[in-house]
Amino acid sequence: MTLDELKDLGRMYDPMIEEWIELAYYGHLSDLRLDDRQTMGYTLRTLAAGLWTYFHAKDFINGLISIVNEGGDADTNAAVACSVLGAKFGFSTIPESYVSGLYKVDVYDCKIRQFIDCLLRMKDDVGMP
Repeated sequence: MTLDELKDLGRMYDPMIEEWIELAYYGHLSDLRLDDRQTMGYTLRTLAAGLWTYFHAKDFINGLISIVNEGGDADTNAAVACSVLGAKFGFSTIPESYVSGLYKVDVYDCKIRQFIDCLLRMKDDVGMP
């Protein structure tokens, strides 16, 4: 997906999203002002944090540390960023110590498998390759 396609998709939901996509793409992480006390936890800031990691992070750990070090709603921003980083760099790049002690890991694994099965069925139903 190109940057323009991503911005088009964002505009379908809210015209303000385009601004945050551009800020994540062109700006420095500090430009997102993740630690702004007035708007900390603002959904579009968190979206931009995740997108910033997609566009700029060189690996999982450095992307995560960069987001957390910006402060603000660090746990929420990190959760979104880690989802993006895991998808971008792959599960194998996540340190074992981050996943080995997950609470109720069997329950989550089951839910993930169900979700993937659902996506695969949907793909087959619409004839996607």
